[in-house]
Amino acid sequence: MKKILIYLFSNLTYTRLLHSIQVANFAEIIAYNNNVDTSKAYLAGILHDCAKCMSNSQLINFQKTYKFKKFNKCTNLLHSFVGSIIAKDKLEIQDQDVLNSIKYHTQGRKNMSVCEKIIFVSDYIAHKQNKGEIIKLLTSATHNLNITFFNVLMNKIQYILKKHIYLFPQIVDTWNWYIENNKYNKNC
Repeated sequence: MKKILIYLFSNLTYTRLLHSIQVANFAEIIAYNNNVDTSKAYLAGILHDCAKCMSNSQLINFQKTYKFKKFNKCTNLLHSFVGSIIAKDKLEIQDQDVLNSIKYHTQGRKNMSVCEKIIFVSDYIAHKQNKGEIIKLLTSATHNLNITFFNVLMNKIQYILKKHIYLFPQIVDTWNWYIENNKYNKNC
């Protein structure tokens, strides 16, 4: 953990570091209440934005070097893919669930693991300013993570549509998969 903390303190702004700690704390609470390894959820939460403070040119260089998906219209989403590479290559994280939780925390994906959903939801909650809304979302996620995940996914899409900005295809694929597979109901 020492290597991780040194990396985060060296590469994140103070505000981003506080956000990452908050996500990790929320993830730990949600994981505990969903019978998921809390240390794994905490680790994924603390690392989810480990590439967030990189410049666009640094992120694009990673994209070219590692030859992953093009994000021409959404360079702000590159940090999640780059973050999973940094976690694996620089910070020696081997747990694929943790790496996927970092990689897919912004757009989701088909058939997400419980840990991936926890980070997706925890990141969303940590961006909220209203204490009442935070408590409501945390309570919801501890009682029914799948419903909360689906609502967060829906809210993210609605936000993007209201802002009239590019809707990255991966979030659409995530939405469609959960609708097609009936993964939004209380029994999922």
